[in-house]
Amino acid sequence: MDKKEYQQYDINTVPRFANLNPFMRATYQEDPAGLDIAMAGVPFDLGSSFRTGSRHGPAQMREMSRMIRQVHYPSISSIVSEWASI
Repeated sequence: MDKKEYQQYDINTVPRFANLNPFMRATYQEDPAGLDIAMAGVPFDLGSSFRTGSRHGPAQMREMSRMIRQVHYPSISSIVSEWASI
């Protein structure tokens, strides 16, 4: 079984508001076979009656993760190369 390489959508060709909204702009994988990491957001809004809106948490996490860059320039380390696949 081939391992799938982690790749981000290119921000210069795909704007942040387009396409699906996966975590860290990773390419969406239909088949989870061969992945090292899989993340799933589970909206749960029944825990408190006075703070509604927690169901928006997973979508907001994915939206904010789009701002993460592939390379941390001060240390020249790459998150992408350290992850085998996501």
